[in-house]
Amino acid sequence: MKPRNCPQKYIDPIKEPVLIVEDDESTILLYQKFLSHTGYQGLSAKTIAQAKAILEQLTPKAIVLDILLENENGWDFVSYLKANEKLQDIPVIITSVTHDTEKGLALGVTDFLVKPVEKKSLYSILHRLETNTPKLKALIIDDDESARYILLQLLQETKFKGLEAENGKKGIELAEQEQPNLIFLDLIMPEMDGFTVLEALKSSEKTRHIPVIISTSKVLEPEERELLNKRAALILAKNTTSTENSLQRLRTILEDRQ
Repeated sequence: MKPRNCPQKYIDPIKEPVLIVEDDESTILLYQKFLSHTGYQGLSAKTIAQAKAILEQLTPKAIVLDILLENENGWDFVSYLKANEKLQDIPVIITSVTHDTEKGLALGVTDFLVKPVEKKSLYSILHRLETNTPKLKALIIDDDESARYILLQLLQETKFKGLEAENGKKGIELAEQEQPNLIFLDLIMPEMDGFTVLEALKSSEKTRHIPVIISTSKVLEPEERELLNKRAALILAKNTTSTENSLQRLRTILEDRQ
């Protein structure tokens, strides 16, 4: 989903946005490379005006701010953020060739990174911030441990925390208790198959609102596919779907729901 007037090509709905306020293009590209294959997406603003435009449309996980922007005062921008009730709680990470800790702490800056910034240092700060904010939850209901592992690895590149259930009964219980934002469901399971689980989930007031993605190796009959299309948000074939394809389909679902 692309917010109105937001100077970005694409806002990824499965990743946490991190606003990078930096006037050097090579540094922006470096930060975005650091954040690739993580649960974060780097959104760039080369000026404070561009940063403010983005902040009108979304609330980033954090702001990475070059305090020495050309012809602009980064400290004034920090003061602006902290004086704004809607923006004051966004963590601000200062990047600079100097380390003006005292002034930053007085203004409420979260942390400092001295340039050149290292990937490990940036990710360490973001990871620490993550512990203070619960992630969205995705429940994986599948009796195949390796299949669950693959999906858990997939979710590491998103803003979802993976929950596991090795059978249908436990999956239904976890769905009611945890209220996940998304459910991945296998069809071929012992004792209680995926069709039965799906029917139970969609028949309960507690879980009927949760989108369900069918992830299966089963060759579906036309009537089965028709039934699933009415109940599930999406059907993914385990043996043919790549990780990137799965991520793209997941993006489509979330975009449709925003």
